[in-house]
Amino acid sequence: MSDNAELVKAPPPAEADHRAAMELMERVVIGGDLAKLTPSQRMTYYTRLCASLRLNPLTQPFKYIVLQNRLTLYATKDATEQLRASRGVSITRLETIFEDAAGLCTVTAYGKDRTGREDVEVGVVNVKNIAAEALANARMKATTKAKRRLTLSLCGLGILDESEIEGNFVAAEVTVDPETGEIQGEYPPRDPLAETERGPDPDMPHPDAAHWLHKIGAGFELLKLGPEQIREKWIEFCGDTPVMSDEPDVEALRMLYDHLAAAFRTWRYVKRKGDA
Repeated sequence: MSDNAELVKAPPPAEADHRAAMELMERVVIGGDLAKLTPSQRMTYYTRLCASLRLNPLTQPFKYIVLQNRLTLYATKDATEQLRASRGVSITRLETIFEDAAGLCTVTAYGKDRTGREDVEVGVVNVKNIAAEALANARMKATTKAKRRLTLSLCGLGILDESEIEGNFVAAEVTVDPETGEIQGEYPPRDPLAETERGPDPDMPHPDAAHWLHKIGAGFELLKLGPEQIREKWIEFCGDTPVMSDEPDVEALRMLYDHLAAAFRTWRYVKRKGDA
């Protein structure tokens, strides 16, 4: 009798599989790594996220990036524009401050949604040593960042937006088929500056410095920087320290590499946008 009771209580295999899949999706979403989902589960999650925010999934309001070794989503321009319209988000005031000493342009955006809830967000860009025309573009970029961050904040979304991806040191864009959820190309993506034909010089007395110098050299080559540009970048991060210093600043070398890697990712991102 007890065996029959247990059989009656046990869910059908299809229902049990569905429940297990939903539990897996919940754990993965909480952990923040969408790469652990199957393609169909990724599509389900994406579609449900769009539905919950009243966004049109056909416009691809979110795209995928790898951030801190996890596949996650960021909001595109389409997402913030649709959210601003559907939630009645309005920008009530903008304030711009140029910090000459720090070389920063900070735009503060104030706004509210249709319920009257108010919020404030900032957009910051580096404007150190740039020309007047580039300065105007930098100010517009800071304004765009502030407006989009404000929109996402008022809508309760704590994710990056498209304007923040361009110069992110540790983010790598990933292509996912919008119809199948399949990750396209190699995953996880390789470090864009890590692979070159030659390796570090084995005769250098400091292996850590040799490691970063090798990667920095690859960055200079991929970005096609001239001698004067290389010299400026070296002085900016490493000062007057010789390349073959007896006491290399490994942390400065790592920061220089991060800067070059971010520049390369930005160039590749802009090129893809232009080719699209």
